[in-house]
Amino acid sequence: MLNLTGLRELYLQNNHLEYINTALFKPLERLEVLDLSGNRLTQLSIWTISQPYLARVSLAGNSWVCECSFRFRFRRWLLQNRDKVADAESVACSSGDVIVVESECRGMLTAANSNMWVYVAAAAVCLAATAALLAIVAYRRLGRRSASAHKMIPPLAYDAFVSCDAKDTALASQLAADLPYLRLCLLHQDVPATPDAIVEAVNASHATVLLLTEAFIGRAWCRFDFKHAHLAALGSARRSLVLVDVADVVGAPELDPDLVMLSKSCPVLSWRDKQLGQRLMRLLRPPAGTWGVPFHAGRLFRWSRVCLY
Repeated sequence: MLNLTGLRELYLQNNHLEYINTALFKPLERLEVLDLSGNRLTQLSIWTISQPYLARVSLAGNSWVCECSFRFRFRRWLLQNRDKVADAESVACSSGDVIVVESECRGMLTAANSNMWVYVAAAAVCLAATAALLAIVAYRRLGRRSASAHKMIPPLAYDAFVSCDAKDTALASQLAADLPYLRLCLLHQDVPATPDAIVEAVNASHATVLLLTEAFIGRAWCRFDFKHAHLAALGSARRSLVLVDVADVVGAPELDPDLVMLSKSCPVLSWRDKQLGQRLMRLLRPPAGTWGVPFHAGRLFRWSRVCLY
């Protein structure tokens, strides 16, 4: 394709294609029509294809996976380019779910044959064994000191519990640097990432802060135990909530319904805001003369500590 810079229409439908590197389309600067329908594609970084003249794309008839992170980005691109994708309403996962229709994320494994459940069970056993081994190693490394410290978190000991995905610890550290006068507890460094720990951290904090990144929405928030722990703890403890929009997802049509509901009922700050640190300081720093005052419903953050989970 390197010598086809003037190519305007490319029809690759019904060719049993299982994989395509999107870098192959980069030289096709004048491409207007791209038909990839009726193949065996399972994943494709379609959002990286940015030809300026591309006006029509066909993607139906492939066995797209419904794994959370891919489905989130794929659905977002389809909704943003509905005018280009002629068969957007027919683009479906291998399970039959139409991508543009909101539904629960599915794993990459599907019941393609009668032996699939055996593979799923074997994978579950392997994952459980791996998780148990990692837990033992982590416990031995951290020692009883960290476990005891976690159990002794006093009620309302922190101003805020900031939750993020495991990939976003650098962002959490950057946020901590912007809040030098607040005591911070960082994810995966000071607090274990378990549902019980999430519930305890929410209950021990006056408020919760969520860092909304693509990893958080496409991976962490897709985990039922992670999501349920947040919602259950926030609902029962009646804590305040602040959303920090890192990936510019608030207001996007493909955003998780629970996050949409939360975004309409709490403050939303943009990560791109150059005054983000100052705005958070104004929210998190208690008014003069209120240090140690007990928390009351409807008031925001009374103490001077933030727990980054």
